[in-house]
Amino acid sequence: MIKGYIRLDQVKEAERLFYEMPLRNVVSWDTMIDGYARNGLTQRALDLFRRMPEKNVVSWNTIITTLVQCPKVDGAQRLFDQMKERDVVSWTL
Repeated sequence: MIKGYIRLDQVKEAERLFYEMPLRNVVSWDTMIDGYARNGLTQRALDLFRRMPEKNVVSWNTIITTLVQCPKVDGAQRLFDQMKERDVVSWTL
């Protein structure tokens, strides 16, 4: 549902649904971060990433891509350096 709202550019509705969820998993967090990023809300994406309790390589790649595109390359590099695990995508961002 979150992704559907984001595809319709209804970020506020996606955000409302996200915060009303009784349980959030890494997929819901990643989806909301990506939604903020796709709608030019880089700082919100970064703030949510920082609050994320559990991150995986997709989470890291999503926020690094966001920072590279805005362009905040220094911030992206700092996050890349903090990654515990990297995949092929991480190295090609």
